[in-house]
Amino acid sequence: MFSYKEKIFITGATGVIAHSLIRKLLSNPDISITLYIRSFTKVRRLYCDHPQFNDPGKVNVIRGGFINEQPFTDAIVGHTRLFLYVPVSGYQNDEHIEFGKCFAQKAYAAGIQQIVLISNLSWPVPYKQFLAMNSVTWRLEEAIRSIPNRKQLVTLRPCYLMSNMFHMDVPTIKSNKAIVSIHNPDQVIAWVSPKDVGHVAAKFLQESIDNNNNKNNDIIYELIGDFQTHKKRAEILSRALDCNIFYKNTILKRYYSLLTNYVGLSYRITLMVLELQSKLKRNTRTSVKELSKLLGHQPQTVEEWIKENKYALLYHISSWN
Repeated sequence: MFSYKEKIFITGATGVIAHSLIRKLLSNPDISITLYIRSFTKVRRLYCDHPQFNDPGKVNVIRGGFINEQPFTDAIVGHTRLFLYVPVSGYQNDEHIEFGKCFAQKAYAAGIQQIVLISNLSWPVPYKQFLAMNSVTWRLEEAIRSIPNRKQLVTLRPCYLMSNMFHMDVPTIKSNKAIVSIHNPDQVIAWVSPKDVGHVAAKFLQESIDNNNNKNNDIIYELIGDFQTHKKRAEILSRALDCNIFYKNTILKRYYSLLTNYVGLSYRITLMVLELQSKLKRNTRTSVKELSKLLGHQPQTVEEWIKENKYALLYHISSWN
């Protein structure tokens, strides 16, 4: 038999946030992990280079999704913690809440002592003012909190993920050598690296849990890593990618058309993005300090993330059609 002190179950195991989380957990000799995924091939591509990936009993891979919860129900038994990420983009609003609560209920019923929830939003705005996306993620949080006799819930609320540049900026850089939004060029936007979000999740998943742990020990953190204007970000991209990229602000109607017809977002997600873009007004740096304390070092900046992902950005720009 293999001897591990903790068994941690991870949904969304091939996503950008889980990537850094899983690599952290692989390095912990006391933890075994179960990856809940849709693609075995992608798992091996992302993690097989890690020296502990093939250790006996270290990694278990379960193929499944949220629509059919049976694989999750069968596999969650015997685990101590759950990393729960339900993407907003993949399901309708009520489905997002239903699937997330269902998985949380089954996890707590199976003996899970802690759930680390990624509240899937991009929100440097007052929480309940961001109607579309906030209503979905806030309702999911509340649905999980309402589960009776449950154990701890750790909620992480990241702001705008830096990896969104792949989806939102690459199409317009490819077509117009520009990043486009409805803001003025000097509007400050809050960003966070998915790597840092994953590292914070790993921190909580590895910390000891009080034996008397219950919902009164719930934790909520807003995660903001850097503040950057659109104009400055265009300058950073220009230097990193060695081409002239400028910032272009546009009217709401044209931006909607761009997101739906060219970027390829659904009507529902486009409305969420538009609402987000119209509400980004929070410029405090308090949360950057909070993230620094959680990480034990300074968060990754927009410039550092762009430099780290330079070749991936260039590849996506060249291959976009």
